[in-house]
Amino acid sequence: MGDFEGKFAAAIHGPVNSDLLAHVSQQAARVIPCHPGTSATQQSQAWPPPLRTFISVIVKRSAVRAGTLFAALVFLERLQRRLQSVARGMPCTCHRIFLATLIVTSKALHDASPKNKHWAKYAMWCFSIAEINLMEKQLLTILNYRLLISIEDLHQVFMIYDNCLHNTPPLASSSSSSLESSANTDIDDISSITSHSVEHQQQSLMQEAAIAKKGYVQPDLYPRSEAIDSFSINDETFQRLYRKAKFNN
Repeated sequence: MGDFEGKFAAAIHGPVNSDLLAHVSQQAARVIPCHPGTSATQQSQAWPPPLRTFISVIVKRSAVRAGTLFAALVFLERLQRRLQSVARGMPCTCHRIFLATLIVTSKALHDASPKNKHWAKYAMWCFSIAEINLMEKQLLTILNYRLLISIEDLHQVFMIYDNCLHNTPPLASSSSSSLESSANTDIDDISSITSHSVEHQQQSLMQEAAIAKKGYVQPDLYPRSEAIDSFSINDETFQRLYRKAKFNN
């Protein structure tokens, strides 16, 4: 047990490395299966960006520590248990779930945490502040506001990570390398979505200004033919689960 505790402490207090980023990306992608986007949309706007790239950029920009990511894995596992029997999500559902989970985790663990306007910037303005506020609210409802994390919870997610680490071929980067050196390949992909991010930022700021001025609910950034209500986060599956969780409370 001493060896396990040593490895656990080293992982929790050590730097974020490529192995941990890969594992977090895999776990976030498993929360709910997502429909692939249309080829036309992907080619024209590079949207959504690869989940691994999205996560790597947010982690680097926000300077999230390894301990926070392991705590986020606890919440992702809880979400998977709640969502595993639900229909598939949209192409950006896993991006939304990870971002909302990381925000909730950071606020639950730390007295001083970035505001949602900062998280929108860390996420390259892929989502507006209004969307992020709503995603956070709905995620808390789905989790039933169960934000307590025990040491046993952390041990469990670490054991899963450690088993995956030793049962798969090592990544190109050393497991002891820091995030700055290990995520270079992912962050190089930002160039393919930079123009989209700038355009999306301008669109988000204009919409939020309109909301503040006129007091109406933000329109869907990715409209669909079916009707949606004011709690929509542009994802039918996530919304349906939100309603179900709300009625069960």
